[in-house]
Amino acid sequence: MFYEGDPMNQPAWNRKLLNGYWMVVLLYFLAGLAGLVVTIVQFAWWLDYYLLHQLLIPLGLMAVEVAALEFGFRKRQERMEVWFLLTATVLAATIVWFNPNLHGMYALLALSTLMSLIYFERRLTLFSALLGILALFLLQVNPAVHASMSAYELIAMVAALFGAYLLGLCVILRGEQILNQLKKAMESERDLLVDNIMYDTMTKTDALTGLYNHKTFHEYLDSLLKLEADQLTMQVALLDIDNFKSINDTYGHWVGDLVLKRIALMIREVVTPNDFVARYGGEEFALILTDSTAEQGHRTLDEIRRRISEVVHEELDGRSVTVSIGFTDREPGMRKEELFKMADTRLYTAKRTGKNKVVGVRQETPNL
Repeated sequence: MFYEGDPMNQPAWNRKLLNGYWMVVLLYFLAGLAGLVVTIVQFAWWLDYYLLHQLLIPLGLMAVEVAALEFGFRKRQERMEVWFLLTATVLAATIVWFNPNLHGMYALLALSTLMSLIYFERRLTLFSALLGILALFLLQVNPAVHASMSAYELIAMVAALFGAYLLGLCVILRGEQILNQLKKAMESERDLLVDNIMYDTMTKTDALTGLYNHKTFHEYLDSLLKLEADQLTMQVALLDIDNFKSINDTYGHWVGDLVLKRIALMIREVVTPNDFVARYGGEEFALILTDSTAEQGHRTLDEIRRRISEVVHEELDGRSVTVSIGFTDREPGMRKEELFKMADTRLYTAKRTGKNKVVGVRQETPNL
């Protein structure tokens, strides 16, 4: 059960299996050399037969079988699992064919069933078990193999291969159960994360404009002021919509809400990603401009004021809306209360002296 993009992908595991098959060939060669030494010492008369029929021929066949799989794998790495299981069965059958009296070798017929567990697919495990049983019966064509097994042993071997399949199936079922549990846990974690994000969004943002709320504004300002005080450059600004109460009274609150959303959008379009914008309450907005000088901050705020004043609202019978802005540039040692109070005082000055202007650290921008 492999999926595209899965880090534990099928070609990578097939490569490991193929290396394992080459290791089987190598182990057979080493075991054959050990047997050769024993044959030379104790059964010299049997040496020629041993070399040819139990070492060179089976070793050559096994090498050809694995080499053929290697060639196919290099040509086509995807969907090779059937060929890998078939090769495992053929390797086991080759060893048994040439070593019929080594009854322990019959267990190798379960090799493909073990290999199939890597693919984690029930159908492949069943296929590999059937391959092993089929190979066991086909081996009976060899008189030496047939003579080495009684009917009882044949039945027992079939039962053992079927038992290997059942064990493999249990492993797969348990694995599927664990995967399902992990999937449910991940889904629960994802749902919890989404809920937390939604809750965080609800508690930190203004539902109407999508901007941060006044609570988040103060939290962010506090976090900025905890940084290196002498290296922090920023301006705090308060923006208030002029005559907003008359808009609500004359045209209705739904029009007022529409104006608030439009102004919030225009502010967002002017400020940079490093700046912070919040709806402070009612028709008032709060801004924190960072990484800019007082002159740059003043130009940014005046651009906001200008854009807002140039927009004509059909819902207001073609009238425009203006805003007044007061801001202050942070100086070393200034606390949050001082920053906010100074910006609020300058906003009041802008309101009192004609509205539609920016009052800050330099001469205020006159209304146009």
